[in-house]
Amino acid sequence: MSDPAEDAAALARAWIVVDRLTVPVPEGGLAKLAGADLLVAFQEAPAPSKVFLPDRVSDRPLYVAAADAKGFFVLCEVQGPALQGPEVFYGCDAGKGVVTRIPERPVLDHLDIAGNECVVGPRATKIGVMAKNSIYLVAELSHASADATRLALFCYSPSIGQWVEKELALPSFALRPWHGNFTISHLNKMWWVDLSFGVLCCDPFAESPVLTYFPLPPGCELPLELHQQQLSRTWCLGISGKTLRFVNLEGTGASVIIKAWSFVSDDEPAGWMPEFELPEVEIWAGQSNRPYGVLSSPFVSPVAPDFICLLKGSVLFWVDLKSGQNSLFYRLPTLEVDGATGVEPRFMPLQMVWRPWAIVASTGVCNDQLKDEMRLERSAPPVQSSLVYGNTCVRNRTTKYMYLAAIERSGAMLICAGIQRIGDIAIKKVYFVRHDITEKSHKRLPDLGHGALVHGNVGLVVDKEGVCMVAELVRTKNKNSGLIRLWRSDDKRDKWTDKEVNFPLQGSRRWNGNGAISWGGKIWWIDLSQGLMSYDPFGAKSKLCYIAFPGGHEIAENDINPLIVESRLVNISCGKLQYAELHGPDEEPVITVWTMVAQSKGMSWRRKYDLKLTEVWSKKSFHGKGLRRERPALALLHPFNNEVIYLTQEAKLISVNVSSAEVKECVPCVLEDKATDCRSGKFIVYDMPLKYIGLFPRPYVLQS
Repeated sequence: MSDPAEDAAALARAWIVVDRLTVPVPEGGLAKLAGADLLVAFQEAPAPSKVFLPDRVSDRPLYVAAADAKGFFVLCEVQGPALQGPEVFYGCDAGKGVVTRIPERPVLDHLDIAGNECVVGPRATKIGVMAKNSIYLVAELSHASADATRLALFCYSPSIGQWVEKELALPSFALRPWHGNFTISHLNKMWWVDLSFGVLCCDPFAESPVLTYFPLPPGCELPLELHQQQLSRTWCLGISGKTLRFVNLEGTGASVIIKAWSFVSDDEPAGWMPEFELPEVEIWAGQSNRPYGVLSSPFVSPVAPDFICLLKGSVLFWVDLKSGQNSLFYRLPTLEVDGATGVEPRFMPLQMVWRPWAIVASTGVCNDQLKDEMRLERSAPPVQSSLVYGNTCVRNRTTKYMYLAAIERSGAMLICAGIQRIGDIAIKKVYFVRHDITEKSHKRLPDLGHGALVHGNVGLVVDKEGVCMVAELVRTKNKNSGLIRLWRSDDKRDKWTDKEVNFPLQGSRRWNGNGAISWGGKIWWIDLSQGLMSYDPFGAKSKLCYIAFPGGHEIAENDINPLIVESRLVNISCGKLQYAELHGPDEEPVITVWTMVAQSKGMSWRRKYDLKLTEVWSKKSFHGKGLRRERPALALLHPFNNEVIYLTQEAKLISVNVSSAEVKECVPCVLEDKATDCRSGKFIVYDMPLKYIGLFPRPYVLQS
């Protein structure tokens, strides 16, 4: 079972290895590209993730010149070592699948004086991309227009539509030309790397950026005449966690030594601290699986300080510098000759603050022609994903339709069939569990000998071993006790078991089930009128715990009405449990969000922000979407971005940036029937692990 803080940390540790050379969409393949300009085929590191591009983007090969952790890329047309013709760049929002050609930057005509250039070499090695508040900025380090011996930052953003020059203060190495190898976006700064000299960094969003210089470790700086692009085959400079790290493969043949340094800035004076020296022979000591070839192309893990990735022949593998052990082999297909493309280094590690996810509609869609029994058809947010099923799913043909009661990050789904709709007669409810979204079959849960499961009070949670637990919360007639019905996937008896628990709520007030979610290894039942109940179904001596909503937000039982599901919701966002409430008069509604935090006396709520919808209504972005100045309904909180909240108005799903009060997206959506839509939030948010993700963003295609 996991801890909420660990879940948030695991989210921050997600990362991939990007193959910088893009791949054309194969003939007849990826038929469901659905208008996207690019797709990223995710793979678990060290297997490289590839970027697919259709011919309509460019008829020339492209490569990833730079990338930001939030999913913004800069692509450059491959020129080859001869650099024939001007370099052409494209800005990409990989999360939306949109590629836009970047206009040419004005070329300075006074740089023909030999020896005056501060920045030399291909532009693509000195251009980077960085995102802030969902706006990406392409920044290029070059010469100042007024003086070729000074540096400048040329910035381009789609929101501006033109290049802007920002002059930079002269760094300490003013008379030495800067040969860029690549750029890194990290810690709200852009980092330009010259593997023969050092690193430059600044905040490109600042009005007057301050350029900071960090040298290489002592003895690693190369004379100007020895600089070469192929340094990336033996040297590496990158960021792991919050630390700058330098790696050097020293020596040749069987005598290669891997050396690593970290940059320490807390002490005075700041400088490089040697960390590891690992001879290559120790990596393969006593092993018979040593691949053939020369050790090359090192790069550091963005999240694991002691690990580096190396290429030996055609094999990518990890090395733990502390223990010297290797792991996670991945054999590459035949690589194109790097010299023919000019792409160096070939592979780029990228931490993923940007994460694929889905907004899943609760009500399933019946497809009589579906051969598979059931599947999850996924689309890129804010477009809804849907549970699609055929008539063969349920043997009981009196079942009217299916409802997705819950989906866990592991991929397990709890599905209910036969929920009563408006005008329908009472129908027996049947529950199913699918342990994996890629499975075509599902397990029907045994019927209860007494009573029936109430879908608003049923949830599931999966432990680290993959055991799935379904649990229903029942309040008994005894005011001080309750009942939890449990079903375990590893129980060979395939039966429900009941556990009596002390019920924390006193008095005769009933529990109104508005759904259940899993968080921190527990199931959290939601009653939008009063609060949350939590329980660890895997614990031997677990207790049922109650946490009321923030003070003064309990609704009297006589005042509860069906519209409560439109004005309140509980979601997981950025690894934390959060509560949102839409309140105030219809003319001046306000959304307030609280975050659950752990304190010495237990869990409590901390007020996070207030969003006045009158500010949203006053923006041009609101009026441009054809929306009305009417009270909306709460839909969901973005699972990874605290700045985004989703609302619904009529049949439209709207995303709003909290800080700017701007409407960012507005798409059609299908809302649930009032009779069955009792859950917290209109939709189910699904954060998909990489193992389930194939091509992103449109559609999610599962790889075999």
